[in-house]
Amino acid sequence: MNDSVIDGDSARYWFDDAETEQMMRHNRQFQQVPSALQHFLEYFEPGMDDNGRWLTAAAILQELRQSLGSVFQVPSVITFGRQLHGLESLQRHRSRNGEVYYVQTRDKD
Repeated sequence: MNDSVIDGDSARYWFDDAETEQMMRHNRQFQQVPSALQHFLEYFEPGMDDNGRWLTAAAILQELRQSLGSVFQVPSVITFGRQLHGLESLQRHRSRNGEVYYVQTRDKD
C-alpha cells in the first residue's frame, strides 16, 4: 500500500475530467469503426444550413437498409444511436420522437 494513504495524505488515484477526455481523444485513433457507422459516413454527412434533415437513428438505419439491401447488417437502433452520439461534428437534439440528428445525403460523384 502507498505510504501516502497510510499517513493520511490526500493523494489522488483517479483521472479528472480533462485527463479522461484527453485519453479518450488519444485512444480514438485506435478504435475500430463499426460497419454501420462506416456505411453512415459513406452515405451521410452532417447537415449544413438548410440542406439537412432531422432524422432519428431508426430513420437513418432504414435509409441505409434501402440503399444497401441485404449486404447491410442492421445493428440495434440503440447501439447505432450510441455510435452517432459519439460523432462530435453531428448536431443532435432531443425531440418528442427521441434523439434526432441533423444530416444530409452525401453527394455521390
